[in-house]
Amino acid sequence: MGVPGIVVDDAAEAVVAAWVRWQVEQRGLNELTAHGRSYPVRQFLAWRAAGSKPPLDRLDPVELSDFVISESARLSPGSTR
Repeated sequence: MGVPGIVVDDAAEAVVAAWVRWQVEQRGLNELTAHGRSYPVRQFLAWRAAGSKPPLDRLDPVELSDFVISESARLSPGSTR
């Protein structure tokens, strides 16, 4: 279940699917809600791929922070809540 305009590879889609499963199983969200909230996950994974980042198993907090800052710079204050 992809989001138009964001293309990620099969490995990244597996991460999105795992995130959705976690949202459903651990947080109690219904599947439709979890899928709807997966858009930022796909954005992050596409951002990583475009920047030739190392594999996800080498993800660090600085990289996640860089993504959040880059996204917040392009969004209005009200949409970042």
